[in-house]
Amino acid sequence: MKWFPKILSITCLTFLFYTACSDSDKEIANGYTEEQNATNLDSAAYARLMTWEPKIALRLVEVKDKERGLSWFDVDFTTAAKPYYEHAGGTVDDGCTVNLYAEQNGVRMNLTRTYKKNIYTEFLNRDSLDAVVEDHLDNSYGDSATASCRADSTAFADYCAENGGAVTDLFKLDRCSVLHLTCVMKFTPKVAADEYLQATAKRMKDICIAEFYAPREDAEADSTLLVDKRDGQVYRTVKIGEQVWMAENLNYQGDFTSYCYENDDENCEKYGRMYSPDDAKTACPEGWRLPSAQDFVDLEDNTGKDMTALRTTEGWESGNGNDLYGFSLYPAGRYSIIGNTLKFVQMGVAAYLWTDTESEFGTLVFDGLNVGYPATSMTSGNYLNVRCLKD
Repeated sequence: MKWFPKILSITCLTFLFYTACSDSDKEIANGYTEEQNATNLDSAAYARLMTWEPKIALRLVEVKDKERGLSWFDVDFTTAAKPYYEHAGGTVDDGCTVNLYAEQNGVRMNLTRTYKKNIYTEFLNRDSLDAVVEDHLDNSYGDSATASCRADSTAFADYCAENGGAVTDLFKLDRCSVLHLTCVMKFTPKVAADEYLQATAKRMKDICIAEFYAPREDAEADSTLLVDKRDGQVYRTVKIGEQVWMAENLNYQGDFTSYCYENDDENCEKYGRMYSPDDAKTACPEGWRLPSAQDFVDLEDNTGKDMTALRTTEGWESGNGNDLYGFSLYPAGRYSIIGNTLKFVQMGVAAYLWTDTESEFGTLVFDGLNVGYPATSMTSGNYLNVRCLKD
């Protein structure tokens, strides 16, 4: 999420979130026609840029806070929402939803707690050949939540500044009880709008998870969350015995080769990425490591050698587990050499996880099938999932 509010220096009038330009104004923006500007971009980047124009224009509506005597303009999405994520809390005052508005290039999160109501909105547009990303944080807080209000304001401003933007505070209240903050940034996009929106929706989902996640009753009470500082992704973790494991497969892309099952990004979101054995050894975030064969032996011992206690409650052709410890082991398959060809195989059948332990036949692998691990080894021509273990 990136922002950078400013008034345009070209012959267009910018008011709040909109730029009012005629077609001719757009064509000569920056002193060149769009065709001339396009020659300065590679064709793929230019094609992606064109997709950032929403199919249906956004509207603004005035919202009035009679209690405080304040008002502001809010984004009014006029198309149907596509639900992306929902969490229902224990009371009517607790909940979180993330919705996509693809035709208007927008995403909105509604997060409600007993002490605050948070509406976080991001939408995309174009200004000449630039893509424009706008973020809005609209929060109201209870009388005793001044500290939370100021903390949220500072965090929003810091994140904006880190991404080259600047914050507009519509109210600047001395007593922090309500926030209406906006950030805008322009840039040439490297992905199509729908890809950017999906990534934004996931970030908002991670905020919801971090706010509400609580382990299931049978899981250890000190289950928590890990934020990978390299890319901001959030992972559930779980303590089993004296070990603290990621409760999800690693999904860090890094600077090395990795794969999503069937090259589908949605599979990476659910099942994690697949790595070579060498890259797997350096893929875990700081403070975490690739487990050894003995670590998996200890895991089995800590769960009474009951494989169903580690498996997810869905997806296993040979029989689902009960996920008793919250380890959530999916049968994510592998990307392996079959004959002389790399193929994606065994989704729904097995869960292959690298270790850092070598054998005379290759690298030892945990497969989620066989009690009495380790029983399998694979060579460097295979790509498997990774579960990281806390140092």
